[in-house]
Amino acid sequence: RRIHRHGYDFRASAALLEMLEELKVDPTLPRGLSLPTVLKEAHSFLASFKFKAHNTRTGMNVADVGQHTHFESYFAWIWDTSPVPNLELAMQAWRRKPPRHGFEKGQKWLGQYYCSQGPTLLELGIASATPTEVKANMKFTVKGKQENNGQFGLRSGRGRGRDIPFEPIPNSWVSRPEGYEAVGLHGVISKDGMRFSGSVPVQGCDHFSVELTGIGGHKPKPQKSEPPRKTRGGCTCKLSWSPDAGTCATDSSRVFHECGMVPPCDGDSGGMVGDSWCVIESDEGCSPAGVGSDYCTPPSDELGVDPEVMTSINKLVNKILALRKQWRAESNKGQTEKKKERTVTEVVTAPVGAAVMEALQQAIAGAGGDVNEAVASLLSDDELQVMIAQHFTDEDEEEL
Repeated sequence: RRIHRHGYDFRASAALLEMLEELKVDPTLPRGLSLPTVLKEAHSFLASFKFKAHNTRTGMNVADVGQHTHFESYFAWIWDTSPVPNLELAMQAWRRKPPRHGFEKGQKWLGQYYCSQGPTLLELGIASATPTEVKANMKFTVKGKQENNGQFGLRSGRGRGRDIPFEPIPNSWVSRPEGYEAVGLHGVISKDGMRFSGSVPVQGCDHFSVELTGIGGHKPKPQKSEPPRKTRGGCTCKLSWSPDAGTCATDSSRVFHECGMVPPCDGDSGGMVGDSWCVIESDEGCSPAGVGSDYCTPPSDELGVDPEVMTSINKLVNKILALRKQWRAESNKGQTEKKKERTVTEVVTAPVGAAVMEALQQAIAGAGGDVNEAVASLLSDDELQVMIAQHFTDEDEEEL
């Protein structure tokens, strides 16, 4: 009965976000479905998200964050256990709608994904695209004390509608860092064909999002089959643009497409929850809110959407983004607490761990199995204390 049997991706938070964004422009639904009812179910669904990473009373990681590891796994679990029949039907109809255009040979998509190693830079290069199959090269870069880079191949059938499930091609590694496994990308394409986002469907990984930066080194051109959406002041967003470093230093190297910067990098939503802004083509014949930029969402009456419905959709978009952020914060808190709870065995895996363990075993044997006496003798061993002081931090010494 569950619709997810027909596809993994629409149970991802990215799919729900894409559908909500499109409802702002085109609020039509299949016959028999009411938009207020669908939105009411969506609010109820998101209200059931209650997760916590760490139990301060027991000092143990508890369900949800610990059990599901990443947000997308938890999102799918809540979806599968929630009574949302109208929302499911709306999502099923939405995911069957084809995007304006899809993958083409020579395209380059840039973005990031989240796995246990943290945010990872992602580049997707489309090697070939036929009516039945798409092949891509996936390059990733993990920043940190030691930078790790890797590359392998992905393959996908065209899927149905918005769904594109990429799977790793066996034995396709070009460059493989030690300890890394190839992963797939199960996602949906936005209506304008400029964004591909979804889930990384393996344990320990979360959502991903990439944006089209060009085809064969050239920036993508607007599709004439549908006129560009106007901004609040009646202007037209640039198809591809980047914010200046003075406005958004951390995002100045990113390329956004039209109104694709959600949430706004500087937090300026123009007083409308869930809204953002874009760099415009020109201020000729329009009234932008800023110099060279304007807020994305026109007045509700211009879009043909009831103002209350627009407010409801914006709240849902904002809630999903906030839940993602909260999950990462709780997950980081849980990892910090878990690190503090390391056992003696974990501490002694340092360079001199083997020597310490050997000394402990000998002391226990010499004490006839009396662990307390063995530990007391070790603490009075000056040579061992010097070894510990040279190789362990103060924090590790206390735990040891």
